[in-house]
Amino acid sequence: MEFVSLLSAFGVGAVVSTITQSVLSNRTVKRSRSFNERKEAYFGLFEAISSLQSGSSSAAKVNFDMWVFRCNIVAPKTVRDAINALYGTDIDNNARIEAIEQLKLQIRADLGISS
Repeated sequence: MEFVSLLSAFGVGAVVSTITQSVLSNRTVKRSRSFNERKEAYFGLFEAISSLQSGSSSAAKVNFDMWVFRCNIVAPKTVRDAINALYGTDIDNNARIEAIEQLKLQIRADLGISS
């Protein structure tokens, strides 16, 4: 009974409006956080690729694997597939250049960035 009197006092419209604003606000925060996590993982991955290409030390390989692991957590399947295609290529090879270009296209699509 107390709940009904509260609804009457504040108005059903105000309660519905508050709930709707809260849901939309939470959705916006989640989308923003997800975008930032993916963006950070992608930039880290490209830095690791650059380090690998400048010198194939074991530290560079471990760093690359760490960023691939992180991308596998936050990236959609299309990006994960492009990363997996990169694994089978040699450093100074046209296949690697093609795989990196495909990866960039998939990342742009995921982040909503026009080419």
